[in-house]
Amino acid sequence: MTSSNKKRRVFYPKSEQTLGLFTTGKEWMDRETLKEYKGPYHRFSDGIVMTGASPAKGARYLTPFKDISAESIAAMELYRLRTVVKVDKYVAPEFKYPKIIQDDKSAGYIERYFVQSKSNRTPAGIIEIDKKQYDKCGTSNSNGIDGHRFDKFQFRWKIVGEKEEIEKTNKKTLLFAEQKYKGIRQYLADLTEFSQYSPIISD
Repeated sequence: MTSSNKKRRVFYPKSEQTLGLFTTGKEWMDRETLKEYKGPYHRFSDGIVMTGASPAKGARYLTPFKDISAESIAAMELYRLRTVVKVDKYVAPEFKYPKIIQDDKSAGYIERYFVQSKSNRTPAGIIEIDKKQYDKCGTSNSNGIDGHRFDKFQFRWKIVGEKEEIEKTNKKTLLFAEQKYKGIRQYLADLTEFSQYSPIISD
């Protein structure tokens, strides 16, 4: 997730950029004006999301969309009053970008872990996490991610092989995951991410 004052780095390698995304609304809003955003956008591995299909001068920062209407506020307050589940020990999901080690390259794949908000079945509701957070996600009010609010899921991501083989395998994986976790195909738009076919480029 983007923070209220976090700025993008000057340089990101290609493997840390997801370009050419598009939203039809109810996913993102301008971080400063809080107006709903519709159109092309791109994201970086550290959670920064910006307008435009790719990095460009004048791009604006985006933050997950929130309905700030009076009706929405009233509904959230009613839910808060009615719920009997204590949430004081739960922690928010923290974005973690996978780190590739030699063992992963030898195996030919990595395990990737995610949570998705049950109330936001879009790319904006998905956050990539690490195994430690994944294992602590539950409903027992422990020091972990709130399983009442988030679904967790994982899958293998192919990183070694012929380009066509990698793309085919990862596409099949995403198509299966998309059946339940809507938006994961957009979230992971680069099918060759972490492989030798995802070259490093600058803005």
